[in-house]
Amino acid sequence: MANSTYKAKEFKLSGLKGISDETLKMHFGLYEGYVKNTNLLNEQIAEMIRNKEASGKDPAYAELTRRLGFEFGGMVLHEYYFENLAAKGKGSPSADFKRAVDQCFDRVEAAFRNAAQEAATSPEPGAHAVTSPVEARLHAMGHAYLRLMAKRELLLFQMQAYAACSDDDVRRKVKLRWDRLMKVAGEISGASADALTAFFARGMLMNVLASIGMVPEKSPEKWGHEVLGFG
Repeated sequence: MANSTYKAKEFKLSGLKGISDETLKMHFGLYEGYVKNTNLLNEQIAEMIRNKEASGKDPAYAELTRRLGFEFGGMVLHEYYFENLAAKGKGSPSADFKRAVDQCFDRVEAAFRNAAQEAATSPEPGAHAVTSPVEARLHAMGHAYLRLMAKRELLLFQMQAYAACSDDDVRRKVKLRWDRLMKVAGEISGASADALTAFFARGMLMNVLASIGMVPEKSPEKWGHEVLGFG
């Protein structure tokens, strides 16, 4: 990833119904900015790796990887979005796609529920400097999510579901399941609104890293602690 150079793709999408050419021009500019920043951050990270300065405990490196996740995610999601647009397009995601959205969120919800229950019944005193039952549950839920990410197909589909939200039916489905997942996570963890927001923000960063293949299939939890400083 750190050695990759990306080039902005060209999309010929003028004359779309419902999206003006002016709006498209604005989004193309944003997309090109994401590509430029992704390449710049990759160069900076590669330099730190060459100098043996790459560590999740180093604030500068951690900030670069955080920003890379944001910029790369913006680039990829814009590409997904543009690739799903077409003049006079009449396509709509299938019923199978919508069922797959439910299955995707079901797996994440089940992983969170199981992790929170295990943290409540089998706490690990002192593990990873956890200081409260709420933090212990969130920590366990984060580990459960890391384990899901080792097989990144789930996360890739989740990203595709977000990209497909230009379709009204898909957007309603994804919003319904997202709202439910947020509610469930809050109920089972007991976390405050701020803590829950930070938890899901980190999860979205992890989605991007999983999408680009940075999460190893073996020992994903160890990777999360050592490389990203999670825990």
